[in-house]
Amino acid sequence: MFSVLFHQRHLPDGCQHGVHVIDPHIRNPVNVNFCVRHEPLEIFKIEVSAKKRLRPFLYKPAKCAIIDRNNAAREPPWKKYAKYPALAVTLAIMAVIFVLSSQPAELSTKVSRAVTETVQAGRIKAITPLWFSTTNLNANVRKWAHIYIYCALGVSMAVTVQLWLHRVTLRQKALLASALCMLYAAGDELHQYFVPGRAAQLSDVAIDAMGFLPCVAAVYLVLWAVRRLRN
Repeated sequence: MFSVLFHQRHLPDGCQHGVHVIDPHIRNPVNVNFCVRHEPLEIFKIEVSAKKRLRPFLYKPAKCAIIDRNNAAREPPWKKYAKYPALAVTLAIMAVIFVLSSQPAELSTKVSRAVTETVQAGRIKAITPLWFSTTNLNANVRKWAHIYIYCALGVSMAVTVQLWLHRVTLRQKALLASALCMLYAAGDELHQYFVPGRAAQLSDVAIDAMGFLPCVAAVYLVLWAVRRLRN
């Protein structure tokens, strides 16, 4: 990435202007076309993605992103409205986890046993293999419940971070989404320490990570692949 800062004075709306950009990594200069608004003495920052630096003869100029004086990137209208439902879903999943963790041991055991009986009676044993306990089916189902609910939280958190944060790389967003899920998982276990009959276990945090880490990675791998295809 490289940037060019320049001044424009009294330019007509929608007027096309050409900029001669020289990238030190590319032998051939790049001509960039863009549109500017009618704003005097405005400073625009043009960011050009220099792709295929090792093959300049195949280089195609990427689309420019025009950023205003407040450095606020212009986003599509649908992102402005989609980020609020995404945040609501994330908070709802976190609320469900909090409510389930607030249940005393006796009530939580009854709920998990009912779920275990449903799993054993139905044809959904394949989604709860005996990874965690071969003898205690109830404990095995409880651990899988951790994975599935934190998988949902991981997807929702990744989408929320993607929609709310701008001017941040996909790698940084993935790390932030993973860190937020990890902090919530650790806080949830600490919360259970104060619930009658419940205990805080670091192993449960590790099991939660088995749920959200692959899902966060999958979301940002898809986003990365989409960007590569567009460019």
